[in-house]
Amino acid sequence: QDVQQKLAAGGHRSKLSDILLPPFMGATKLSAAEIQQELDNNAQGILGYVSRWVGLGIGCSKVPDIHDVGLMEDRATLRISSQHVANWLYHGVVSREQVLATFEKMAKIVDRQNGNTAGYNSMAPDYNNNEFRAALEMVFNGIDAPNGLTEWTLTKYRRAEKARQNGSRL
Repeated sequence: QDVQQKLAAGGHRSKLSDILLPPFMGATKLSAAEIQQELDNNAQGILGYVSRWVGLGIGCSKVPDIHDVGLMEDRATLRISSQHVANWLYHGVVSREQVLATFEKMAKIVDRQNGNTAGYNSMAPDYNNNEFRAALEMVFNGIDAPNGLTEWTLTKYRRAEKARQNGSRL
């Protein structure tokens, strides 16, 4: 039998409307610790990738995660993580203040992880470089980004960083 016949013989099939319905948490409640753990992980991943893309011009690369395990990260991962946090902000799961405090905390970790990388631009303690501002923009403006795309923000801040490195202005 071919695959379609096997599937048809299998009985009940879901309706298209059922499989296109996004998952909702419903009555499930996350603890404050679970929320913070997810926020920490996403913020660290965003900052780890953006610091390399904006500051060093390196796209898909091995980026240490929150536990110092090197993972291959790319724009797709960045898009997922930034949209996750943007959606939590939109739905009131986290506050703007909590996100900012978490990004500042995670910037210190990313700085430590990349401290020996030539050309790396530390984010702490000022939290005002192009890398940090790009990461925050993706989260705080994420709900307005068409399809959650990160390319425009990355490109804008990479150009600003190159201009800064060359001593010029955009």
